[in-house]
Amino acid sequence: MARVTHTAVQTSGKYPTAPFTLTATAATPADDEQTALTGREVIIFRNSGATERNVIITSVADSQKNRTGNVSFALAAGAIKAVGPLGIDGWRQSDGMLYFEADHAEVLISVIRV
Repeated sequence: MARVTHTAVQTSGKYPTAPFTLTATAATPADDEQTALTGREVIIFRNSGATERNVIITSVADSQKNRTGNVSFALAAGAIKAVGPLGIDGWRQSDGMLYFEADHAEVLISVIRV
């Protein structure tokens, strides 16, 4: 399965002179999603549909905190939820990426780097 890579948008910083543009991309349930993980990423999920959808963020074993479980949550119709910033330990896969997925293309995904 080839994952779809989401490129993080850099925020405008502590002393912005202009807002940054946030784009959203529809989830691809057949391929799943990923983004490069530096420990400063925030993932925003928006359900644009009229039916509840599900999201999973894939974890890896964390030797310091003994965390091994994925995070999954329901996204109500019209809801927006954000997760992060996610630390490297427990989240970054061996290829340097963060893996996540949504069960329907009505879930729109944005990634920002703070």
